[in-house]
Amino acid sequence: MTVPAGDLPKVAKEYETAMAALDRHKFWSAGAKGKYRPQKGLWTPQRRAVALAHAYLAARKYAAADAPREAALIKMPTGTGKTGVIATLACVSPLVKKVLILTPRNGLVHQMKHDLSFRFWSRSVGGVYHTCKLHESLKPDEIEKLTTSIKGGKLSPVRVLASEEYEKIWKERHQDRQILVSTFNALHLVLGIQAPPHRSMYGKEPRPVATSFHGLEPGKSADECIKAFQDLLKSVDLVIVDEGHHEPAYSWAQAVRAIGKPTIIFSATPYRNDYKYFEIDGNFVFNLPWQEAVDQELIRKVQFAAPIVATSGSLPGRKSHGGGAAMPKIYTPNSFVDEFAETLRQLPKGKKVIVHAGTFATLKALQRAFFIQRSKEAAVLIHDAFEGKTELECKDLDGLSALQKAQLKELRFNQVHKTEGNVAAQSARVWLHQFKLMEGIDDSTFIEIWLYDGLGNARQVVQQIGRAIRRPDLKDPTDQVATIRGSSKRLDRYEGAPTVAEQTQRRWKEYLEYEEYAAKRSDVAFIAETQLLASVKRTAPAVQYIAGEFKGGHLLDQNPSMAAFVLPRRAVVCRVEEVERHESKAISDKFLNELQTASCEAMQLEERFDIATVTAPAGDIYKDIRLIRYLAWGNSPYLASHHIPEWRLGVMAIVRSGRYIFLLDTEGICIDYDRLKLLSPEPDELKRLFAHSNPGTTPPANATRIVEAVASGLDTSELGLRSLSVRKHALDDGYFDLAESSQVPTSVRGFGQLGTKSARRRLSLSRSSVADATSKPLAVKDYVLWARIVGNTMADELIKPHGFFDRFASEVAPLDEKKGAPMSILLDLWELLDTATETQDERAWDPEKVKQVLLLDTCCEITNRNTDPAGHPRYAFDFGSYEVEIKYIYKAAIPPTGRYAISCPDLNQAVAEADAATGGSEVEADNTAFGRQMSVSLTRLINQEQSFRVVTSEPGVVYSKSHFYKPRIDKALMSILEPCKAVDLVLSEKGDTRLKSVTDWDSQTLFGLVYGWISGAPTGKVQLAEDLQKCTTVICDDRNRETADFYGIDPVARRVLMIHGKALTETPNASARRLQDVTRQALASLAFAGSSRRPFSYPTAWDSEWSVDIQDAVKPPLAIPSITKPRIMTKTATSPPLKPRDHHANLLKALSDPTYTKEIVMFTGGLLSEKKAQETLDSKNSLSLQFLYFLAAVRSTFDRAGVRFRIVCNE
Repeated sequence: MTVPAGDLPKVAKEYETAMAALDRHKFWSAGAKGKYRPQKGLWTPQRRAVALAHAYLAARKYAAADAPREAALIKMPTGTGKTGVIATLACVSPLVKKVLILTPRNGLVHQMKHDLSFRFWSRSVGGVYHTCKLHESLKPDEIEKLTTSIKGGKLSPVRVLASEEYEKIWKERHQDRQILVSTFNALHLVLGIQAPPHRSMYGKEPRPVATSFHGLEPGKSADECIKAFQDLLKSVDLVIVDEGHHEPAYSWAQAVRAIGKPTIIFSATPYRNDYKYFEIDGNFVFNLPWQEAVDQELIRKVQFAAPIVATSGSLPGRKSHGGGAAMPKIYTPNSFVDEFAETLRQLPKGKKVIVHAGTFATLKALQRAFFIQRSKEAAVLIHDAFEGKTELECKDLDGLSALQKAQLKELRFNQVHKTEGNVAAQSARVWLHQFKLMEGIDDSTFIEIWLYDGLGNARQVVQQIGRAIRRPDLKDPTDQVATIRGSSKRLDRYEGAPTVAEQTQRRWKEYLEYEEYAAKRSDVAFIAETQLLASVKRTAPAVQYIAGEFKGGHLLDQNPSMAAFVLPRRAVVCRVEEVERHESKAISDKFLNELQTASCEAMQLEERFDIATVTAPAGDIYKDIRLIRYLAWGNSPYLASHHIPEWRLGVMAIVRSGRYIFLLDTEGICIDYDRLKLLSPEPDELKRLFAHSNPGTTPPANATRIVEAVASGLDTSELGLRSLSVRKHALDDGYFDLAESSQVPTSVRGFGQLGTKSARRRLSLSRSSVADATSKPLAVKDYVLWARIVGNTMADELIKPHGFFDRFASEVAPLDEKKGAPMSILLDLWELLDTATETQDERAWDPEKVKQVLLLDTCCEITNRNTDPAGHPRYAFDFGSYEVEIKYIYKAAIPPTGRYAISCPDLNQAVAEADAATGGSEVEADNTAFGRQMSVSLTRLINQEQSFRVVTSEPGVVYSKSHFYKPRIDKALMSILEPCKAVDLVLSEKGDTRLKSVTDWDSQTLFGLVYGWISGAPTGKVQLAEDLQKCTTVICDDRNRETADFYGIDPVARRVLMIHGKALTETPNASARRLQDVTRQALASLAFAGSSRRPFSYPTAWDSEWSVDIQDAVKPPLAIPSITKPRIMTKTATSPPLKPRDHHANLLKALSDPTYTKEIVMFTGGLLSEKKAQETLDSKNSLSLQFLYFLAAVRSTFDRAGVRFRIVCNE
């Protein structure tokens, strides 16, 4: 904060006047008599904190107009008088006439209201605050009377920002002093602040502005009343943020910034996000060290101790587990109660203990165990999951008598304040909770903390211990020490993990080290934290010699131009809702700017700092891009208990390309696409990036070649294929998989068109992302040009996607609500959770519980659980023991969309770690809300990724990854068929049957056709004939145990043909039965040609010529004529001529040579008609389907073996 030099005397005078005004109050003068902890008045650290606050307010009043906002920080341990400081500033400070006090939770609001009105003042100076001023030195009966009036609502010196008090707040706006207390949530509702569009907010509907202001001011509309009330809130003199031990959320900063007034943060354990979110620069910080508070007897000392060991005879009949004795291998609530039995027995009379456990189920088990095992010890249980409406919540108490069950149920609450006035609860010694007793309880009779489970983080440990350190009575011998006892339960995340006790004690030790450091080096501790990035900038070299170049320091440039950046050639491509046309300005500049602003906001929820937009230079091309630069911070993951900052420059690019938005974020895109109206492009738009290439002898420069593909199966059955990945030199001609007609490609890699050239490309159809390889990153201008080319390709309807995509299930338009009703579902949890193994700790998931959930990887039937036939359907399915609800959300937008959403709080709870929270009602909902790490909602993540497949009510339609598909068998399957007119005359395979004349052997047998083509007979444009004539060697292997009928070797094209013949005299059709025999022979050839090939021994039959007897040419007793042909036919002359064994060796060499293509040809006549086969594609006949799947299975088998499969058949 900068104050003009000429105004410094004014600041000093303002401060002195404010401090002097306090001397008129007895509570202030009473604390000025020299004692550190006087009986009446403020304690010394409270007075110092008030002085710091007044210095800050005086400086803010005269700060330079262009000075950045800066907040002050007051750091005081729990129980050291923070409330007194707030009360002084709010109720009597001359610099504050209107104050807004913000707290994270609703329970703290009402506590603060009473603290400021009477609770603090009555204890401190025998006073009460009301009628806009502090009334001191009141008699006890006066205090009691005023207290009753305030509790009953007759007096309201402090107002709560709630709908029922809006009108009263408005009417009191001109009072001499106005004190408002609110949660951040309530303030957001009034100011209309929405949560940042961060990905963690997916599925959260924006909340409307509060609507209880109509009639607030006569003659004003509802909108005008809302605006006037918002202006009232923004007119306060001071904003106080009482965060306690909570880790601040960005939404808190949103609220404070919206008010735009001087702000003081009260925190017991300030954290980096305090400085980031509230702009604390370290100029105005008050620090009360922990040790000083203990030494001055403001709070109790803290000691860690093991559970007390029972001495011999103290617990007859029970075996002690203390003092190093072995605990049970599985630690249970019963084990805990046994371990702490003697400790409980020795608890001083009138004192209480807080017990923390990680789940509601554990807390219930502990309450039962204390009651049964410890002579009816009735413990209070507080958890927000307890609703008290149904007996089902107390099924865990079955087995107890009705009276005992009622006794324990009476001690179950969902809020701390509900225990007030409950005699049974107030007399209980043991209080069980998960997080409810972390705050909002001011009871000094709690002197011990017992931990069944570990706490989520070190800040939470400090927060929990803070509940037991208040020290009201300096003379009570049992009131001097707070004792912390952790269980011997091990944290089983890794081998040799510490116990709960060991982990908690280590964290406390490290906290005390932090306190000692902050006390000794307060000038550095806070400023170093707040100025860390600025220090890095200041000390960075202006110029360095790096990688052969002299490079200037980027950190020194506060406003770099786009010329400073280069970008990788990759992006997530989005459509914009209601934008259909593909033209230069289809997406407005306003939308681009709003998207940039929203992205900057979303980044605040990440570990990103120094977030700044980059100014675009002149030029039309730069009007299509918005650039954001930032520094990403992280601690080294390889340090256990230390830190070393790791900074990375991050860049986010937002590019407009016609109707598309290209998004690139080098640290990962963190926005909520749905909130920002960004949609996935249609699959066909993305598939155009691997476009169909026109066949030709010379491939064009931009020819497409698909090398690798990953597909997801639409079969939701338990045995169905989930996903499949295949990589080959080219997948263009080869079949992908037998079931590809019911699969959906999710990603493709290869060479795709990029204008007149091609690029090595990776396309993710499931994530709508494209990445083109480059030798180096692109300048910003070139990146925009790349996005334009890609966008134009995607939008060009004249470009046909590669035929490879036609083999898969076809996409259909989003279904309407009736047709989209879900019938069954398969959750893709394995893919979702397996890819997150390195981030499961970050998500606060229990790895063992995640493993259990993965075992439920099966298809689930969805049913309508609404028993009222006339009511709206409530669709749900049973996922193991969890009932999961599912809804279909259809939007008739441009383009129309349909998505499913599941919900199941119990499932989210199941995967959460015991010491992690699973959500809350606060608006911020980031991973550090409520002062503890929150478990990422599993169902929200599933919904965000749409990680499931749903069988819909529309026959044959399946939903997968945000799109609807209909499985089909494509005509590409028929590409393996080669119709040949010459086989129409064929009667026999070799001529040994059915042939009536030797002279017809050349034209009416398959062998005759082959030998004729080899000898140069006209091919009649038969591909097989042309291929045989190109072979330099053809071998007839027909014998009793042949591996093929013919082998052909073409060394120029580098391929080997293996031909199997089969002929019938029947009318050719499309029958799987007819093809089985010859197919079986062809499949057997894979033993010699497939990827797992084996050589075959030399056949001695090759030493002689091949011959066949024409059995049906004559009738006995005439001699049977025969046909004799050479076994081996070669076109290459050698000297000396090659022997048959040499040809065998050459054949084996070609078969084993990976550079040779292997082709197995089924040469048929009278079996299969290409025309009939094509007709089966549109037939629903069961025999036709059998044929198609038989053909697909055979082709898939050959392609998997790396062998091309061909069938020569009748037309």
